[in-house]
Amino acid sequence: MAQADAIFGYVSTAAEVGTRALIDTLEAAGHTILVPLVRDRYTMLAVRFRGWQAMRRGALGILSPPSTRAYTGTVAVALVPGLAFTRADARLGYGGGYYDRWLTAHPGTTAIALAFGTQIVDDLAVSPNDVFVAHIITGSGVLDCRTT
Repeated sequence: MAQADAIFGYVSTAAEVGTRALIDTLEAAGHTILVPLVRDRYTMLAVRFRGWQAMRRGALGILSPPSTRAYTGTVAVALVPGLAFTRADARLGYGGGYYDRWLTAHPGTTAIALAFGTQIVDDLAVSPNDVFVAHIITGSGVLDCRTT
């Protein structure tokens, strides 16, 4: 991620790999940080992060930015949450399809999952709308799903 400019990072909940310190570190390194804003049942925007003090509880109870203006530049990397992942690249999200739709609309973006080791499973059912991840980062290291 050292070469990426705009990075779309999820804002973690208590049950997910924490992203606060990572977001702070990437921002301090000069990256443009984007965070999700759920606009409605089908739409999630990547919006510029303007600091934790500006964030408010939004849709689904997740901290969200106050701006509703989507970032229009190129996004190099999207850090994606999920319930489970396979070494081969499948991701089980939370059922809303927000990240699948967003990633489909931004095909040049590399999807990277942050996961606990216990979230790595042997097999997941996938659907035609699922978007796969290129890498999975766990406490044990980085899995390159493109070579698995």
